[in-house]
Amino acid sequence: MPAQSLLLAPALLALAALVTWGLGLARLRVGREIGSIAAWLGLAAVAASWIAAGRSPVELSPGVPAGIPLDLRLDAVAFAFSLFILVPLALQFTFQTRNWQESGVAALAASAALVAVLSSSLVLTALGLGTAASLVMAQLRQEHPRGTEVYWAALMAAWLLLLWAGATLEAVSGTSGYGAVPVGSLQVPVFLLLAAAAVLCSGLLPWRTWVGEVWERPRLQAGTLALAILVPLGFYLLVRAYAIGAGHWPSPALNLALAALGTLTALAAGIRGQAARTRRGYLAEVLPLSAGLSLFALSLGTPLGVAAAVTGLAAGALVTALLPLLPDGPRADAWLGLAVVAGLPPGVVFAARLIGLEAGFEAGAVPGLLAIAAAGAWLLGFAGAARAIRLPSLGRGAEPGGSGPGTLLAAVAGLAGGALLGALLAYIAVPAAAEVVSFPVSAVGGGALAVQSASGSWPAVTLATPLLAILLVVALLTRPAWTAPNQEPEQSPAPLFRVPWSALSERAWARLAEVRLPADYRSLLDPALLESAASRPRPWLWAAIVAVLAFVVTR
Repeated sequence: MPAQSLLLAPALLALAALVTWGLGLARLRVGREIGSIAAWLGLAAVAASWIAAGRSPVELSPGVPAGIPLDLRLDAVAFAFSLFILVPLALQFTFQTRNWQESGVAALAASAALVAVLSSSLVLTALGLGTAASLVMAQLRQEHPRGTEVYWAALMAAWLLLLWAGATLEAVSGTSGYGAVPVGSLQVPVFLLLAAAAVLCSGLLPWRTWVGEVWERPRLQAGTLALAILVPLGFYLLVRAYAIGAGHWPSPALNLALAALGTLTALAAGIRGQAARTRRGYLAEVLPLSAGLSLFALSLGTPLGVAAAVTGLAAGALVTALLPLLPDGPRADAWLGLAVVAGLPPGVVFAARLIGLEAGFEAGAVPGLLAIAAAGAWLLGFAGAARAIRLPSLGRGAEPGGSGPGTLLAAVAGLAGGALLGALLAYIAVPAAAEVVSFPVSAVGGGALAVQSASGSWPAVTLATPLLAILLVVALLTRPAWTAPNQEPEQSPAPLFRVPWSALSERAWARLAEVRLPADYRSLLDPALLESAASRPRPWLWAAIVAVLAFVVTR
């Protein structure tokens, strides 16, 4: 297959955006259908390109116009992260309600995110990330202006930090290409810039970030789009950092620090989730908990840890697709979805987290202690899911949503993923890990039917398939009960424990909101005015600004 096939998936999504807008202006409102078709075709195009190349890297080098390197590369890492973006995007396009304007912006933002993943240099990744984040910000502001300040600050800071890191690598080594940077160029300051950009982009912090705040918006379409295309990009930077550093990050202390950060993020999300007041409040903490556990596994720096992190990101992509599709109310399909995202065995979420904990225990004493804390966060997630079944579905002013067929499809895929864990590792996770770290054959084995590591084994097909059959039989026998209409619970159950700092943080934010600048300086330093100015024009302006800055840092 020619190298030009790398452009097919981004081009399909960009073309879908143009066709959607053109038909919309002609009063033919079919944007969601066109976006759904483009997403599924893009997914098939990426898979076909990878298979046709014999699962070997494919490169496209159109040159360096205007000083900006536009080289694209489809390797095991790019293939995996393309799937992590396209799968939730396709499911959201298929089952989530969007008007034609929203569908066009969503398709264009996804196209930019795919370019960021397929790029072979840090500068082009920054260009794609900044464009995707700017397009999503414009859609967030058009959908509802509330609650976008944290998103705007985090993503713009991540973009600037990434440009800074790319400019530093260009100045030090003459290139920011992932495979061309000389060994030793990734020093601690550059890695800290990359890590900070990744943390802000993926919301990997112990307090509530933009990843959780998008669930407080009345509509979820724009916010869940941001989760689908931006959260994987932060992890993509950290995975590529292993490739830049020849299989290592600059210091083992950085590995330990990020592993601790991932564990704290998961613990804090689990604590907040089990004390949530509504079901959407719990859903806001599911993805931070999953991302924190993936960061813990990725930061171990071991072959099994990196493979477990990629597997966790695959499970997280399915969770990202499933969360906005969960129906409101105490319906049985919503209960099934909550069980899957919490890690019900033998689902892919359960299996991925189990492998991540195994990697932590194998990595040494301190990572083993962190693995125990990570297991505690997982248990808190179970407690939050059990309690969320009886919580009110929506907050004040929130619009109802969800899709029963979409929930069932994603939940069944999540459960079946446990049986297919061996294939997921063999064909996606292990090749991606081997692309960036030295991967001995003995690290993970078992083939497509089972998973074997030094600390244990998981007979995926022989154990998970009977469990799935038992679950199916139970579901069929109890079908009259779980299809009966249910009422919202009259009283919410009490959490395991109250979050001690929740009232303190609310009071602190209230005091901070009361602070006022003198009127003479208010227009210069008001973040709301800056954000409004950033999102009011058409997004093409900000895409052009990103391109100009990328040109400046590569001169």
